[in-house]
Amino acid sequence: MKRIGKDRYRVIYPQYLDSRRSRQEGRRVPRPVAVPAPKESEFKSAAEDLKFRFEIQPGKSYPKTGRAGSFRMLVFTAEAKSRVIGKLSRRIAANRSKTHKTE
Repeated sequence: MKRIGKDRYRVIYPQYLDSRRSRQEGRRVPRPVAVPAPKESEFKSAAEDLKFRFEIQPGKSYPKTGRAGSFRMLVFTAEAKSRVIGKLSRRIAANRSKTHKTE
């Protein structure tokens, strides 16, 4: 991957949106906005819905946990990281509620 300046992309880990985690464990959104155990496929779907340019990097883990097998997402935008995280979380929650209603 070509090197891009830090101001051009935002690194998003699933822990940022996980309602099962505390703020100390990495959650960055309020619990009512967070979703339990967000999956890679949900991140991809939400980013596509929001028309973000992104890249999923499997095998990259959140630095505090160091668990192998996780992933991170690079979102290429000049938008603030907190706004990007909030939008992704809300979209994942909306997609989940749509899925549960159709089942």
